[in-house]
Amino acid sequence: MIDAPATENDDDDDDWIRWDDDADPDAAAENRRSGSHRSSKESVRTIARRQKAVILCIVVNLLCGVAFAVAMAAVEGPARQEPDVPSTEQTIVLIGILFASVAIAAANAYFVGRLAAELYGTSAGIVLGACSLLGCIGSIILLVVNQAATSRLQAAGLRVGLLGAKMSRL
Repeated sequence: MIDAPATENDDDDDDWIRWDDDADPDAAAENRRSGSHRSSKESVRTIARRQKAVILCIVVNLLCGVAFAVAMAAVEGPARQEPDVPSTEQTIVLIGILFASVAIAAANAYFVGRLAAELYGTSAGIVLGACSLLGCIGSIILLVVNQAATSRLQAAGLRVGLLGAKMSRL
């Protein structure tokens, strides 16, 4: 069992976290086969950080979608027979939101790939990261990888909520 180093700020309620490799025998066997020298504690921290990054990308992408919908509604105005031509400022805002959405999608693919690489291995991480850019397939991949990360964190004894594991507990 790998114990966390004792510090002045350690609470007694941290004893429910299991850092041993025996919590997930399949993962421990895979780490031994792949020659991974990472401790289970370091792996759990990495998974938790990467899951948080993926969730943050999802939230920001949803906010970009809402901003885009609001901007489009402002351009179209009330229901009219003829569409209104957007002004230069409105066009710049729409293009800015579009570029932000593309950047967030690329960041999401990167973080999904990194999380999948930690969970399944490097080659699977590359494939799943690239496939996460594909519409509905990407959403399914995102759900599967996120659920695997949640399962791994829960197997280590962490409580995982809607926005991932609490980083203060690591």
